[in-house]
Amino acid sequence: MGTLLDLPDEVLFFIYRSLGTQTLKSLLLFQQLQRSVYCYLYENSKYVLQYDRFGHQRGLNLLQARKYQRHLRRFRHLQVNICLREGEDVKKVVGEYGELWRAHPPGRIRRHIDLLIHVHYTHSTFNSIKDAMLNIREVSECFGRNEVRVDLVLTKDE
Repeated sequence: MGTLLDLPDEVLFFIYRSLGTQTLKSLLLFQQLQRSVYCYLYENSKYVLQYDRFGHQRGLNLLQARKYQRHLRRFRHLQVNICLREGEDVKKVVGEYGELWRAHPPGRIRRHIDLLIHVHYTHSTFNSIKDAMLNIREVSECFGRNEVRVDLVLTKDE
């Protein structure tokens, strides 16, 4: 009689689809299942990154954390939330992390990236909003050959 470990990856992935993320992570305790669970998680999970330069200086500096970059590059689905204030150039901010976005997961599969740009503006900085809208095509090119969906949210500060 066979065991769960004898099943091909396609069947295991079908089983994994019906399990919650926490259950899948607990399966990582079984060394024989680690490879297939990691493959499934990296392929089917969405990693969300929040960029807000105006919060407190806390968190991780992605440009210096090489181990974290390797981990991030393995995900096929990314959501990048960027919060801009005071007329920051969206192209500059996205380009700053360009190496991370252009990198492909193992196997050279395209990534699916949802980019949400939330811009806070005032009357005096509205021209930068206009520039951000005109540069959306150039911003999406910063992500390389990946599939990118860009949403722009405008919030007027009083």
